[in-house]
Amino acid sequence: MKLWRSFLLPFATTHSLSAVSSSSSQQSKVTSTIATNKNNNKMPVYIHSTFRDEHGRQVFPNGLEWDLDGDSHVRFAVPIFEENAITPEAIVQAYNRWCCAKDFPYKTTEDILSITKQGPDHVNVKWKKGNHVEQVVLGDSIEELLKADEVCTSDDDKTVEVWINGEFQGTLSNNPNDLQAILQKVPKTANKLCYKRTPDRIHIDRYYTSYLRYNQAWDHVWDNLVALEDPKIILNDSYEEDDKNATTIIGTATLNDWIMGGQLTSRMWIQDKGTSILFQRPLYEDDLETSDRKYEISDPKRMEMVRQELTRLQYLAKLRHPYVTQLIANRKAAKKKEQENNKGAEEKKDEEPTKTRKIAQYFGF
Repeated sequence: MKLWRSFLLPFATTHSLSAVSSSSSQQSKVTSTIATNKNNNKMPVYIHSTFRDEHGRQVFPNGLEWDLDGDSHVRFAVPIFEENAITPEAIVQAYNRWCCAKDFPYKTTEDILSITKQGPDHVNVKWKKGNHVEQVVLGDSIEELLKADEVCTSDDDKTVEVWINGEFQGTLSNNPNDLQAILQKVPKTANKLCYKRTPDRIHIDRYYTSYLRYNQAWDHVWDNLVALEDPKIILNDSYEEDDKNATTIIGTATLNDWIMGGQLTSRMWIQDKGTSILFQRPLYEDDLETSDRKYEISDPKRMEMVRQELTRLQYLAKLRHPYVTQLIANRKAAKKKEQENNKGAEEKKDEEPTKTRKIAQYFGF
């Protein structure tokens, strides 16, 4: 079993933090108002994604596979559904966190066209086409870039939102206190950070350019965890589904491969062992004996972060994704229509006189 040290094939991703071991349809138009306190949503909003092929079947990689034929069907779920919990701000926060892990373009509330309720737990979001043009700076000092930003050097009362690794952290202005508050939130990482600027936002993101060493792997493992699709709860080392207090999750991650290029799909297995949390990458049929990567954390802060993700994944694993619900409904409707057509054809056939009957009728029998 290889530990996460310098390796050619990533667990699957781009980006990262620091490293040690460690169906009724109801549509509503959306406003573009930015919440003043984005980190205090009453209810968490979760990305719920399933990776399916053109026939609606869940996609499983056979070993490590690149650019598999399939699409991620993304919905947003809330543990306790309330209309006022699904806000544009909460959706953008959840989506941008996922985008950071997958190296997708970020969105704002102004990019939302509509929010449509799907079933008791989900909403579907339609986005405007097109992406925000970003000025990207790699490798320079983040502190120096922030100090030199136009909002810090301007005499005007301008402000700009600052997002770090896909999460909103605050606003920057020419007030030195704002700058210090943001600098305190910039992660100390063994990986590199890049500075992305749009007219109304600053994004500070981790990124990768070469093979990862073990002390860089945490960020990459975290990206896989955040982007995990089709999570399934398993009990210990058996693969029986368990509805209670399960601490083991398996799922699929499809992320950019910064070494080989393309989109790499792999499986990820996570188990909370109490004093540590273990990650593995089984290659074939979810058999841990085929795992080629193993990573374990025991740092309390990181374990708490992972446990929050496991809570999210356990919740999602117990939900039926709206795409699957619609797929089942469509298949039932198609089968019913086929049965009705067959029945109609049989009835029509029974009504038609046979050739013999027609001859008998002709001769008056």
